[in-house]
Amino acid sequence: MGPAVRISTDKDALFGFDLNSLRGGTQLAVGQQATNLQRQINIVDSVSLQKGSHSLKFGLDFRRLSPRIAPSRYLQEPGFVDVPSAEMGNAAAGLTESFAPATLFFHNLGVFAQDTWRVAPRLTLTYGLRWDVDFAPSSSPSIPALTGYNLNDFSQLAVAPPGTPPFKTKYGNVAPRLGLAYQLTQSQDWGTVLRGGLGVFYDLVSSEAGISLSGGAGPPFAASHNIVSGPFPFASSEIAPPAIRPQAPSGVCILLIPI
Repeated sequence: MGPAVRISTDKDALFGFDLNSLRGGTQLAVGQQATNLQRQINIVDSVSLQKGSHSLKFGLDFRRLSPRIAPSRYLQEPGFVDVPSAEMGNAAAGLTESFAPATLFFHNLGVFAQDTWRVAPRLTLTYGLRWDVDFAPSSSPSIPALTGYNLNDFSQLAVAPPGTPPFKTKYGNVAPRLGLAYQLTQSQDWGTVLRGGLGVFYDLVSSEAGISLSGGAGPPFAASHNIVSGPFPFASSEIAPPAIRPQAPSGVCILLIPI
């Protein structure tokens, strides 16, 4: 079991007050929401070559992200049905959560080759290939991974040993691109160009991982405890910070991605 979170001041804890009867619901919050830090190393370079009516371009894009996500270490959030209930201290429900800071590591590599061909004075054709590699992310603490992932059969679903990558890195992400531009009119006052294009594009896992961690993650990043209706302030046993498990329980994972 992880160490208990120490409740100190509004610098590392957050108190939320929910009142549901008002339009759209109202939440008052006091304390520290989050202290996040984004760190990035990006290497981008390209080489261009003009050969007759062809403009060739070759390039690469390497990116390393190491964001640190540090939400409040502790959250307490009582909820009330209406104003009279809040005045009497009759809570409809409550929630306490503990959070552990996490550092994520992402590595992405893209290499491309492109040719812009001036087929005719009014017609330009652009085509090329891009190769993208989105390496399996890692984190501290380690992102839980799954084994036995099958959308048609969850009976074999289980948490993989600590340190297992959340998915296998794919090296076959080749994306062709094609674009066309045709100049319909050549008037100096009013020019009209018809453009079209198509291609294959690959998304990155970095956005999904960030959303998962910031939107109510489970072990080993966070733990929560639901409080049933009762008098507020809650009993000390109810508001104790939930202990964060070092490993997610069987069948629970932050990223449901096959490995």
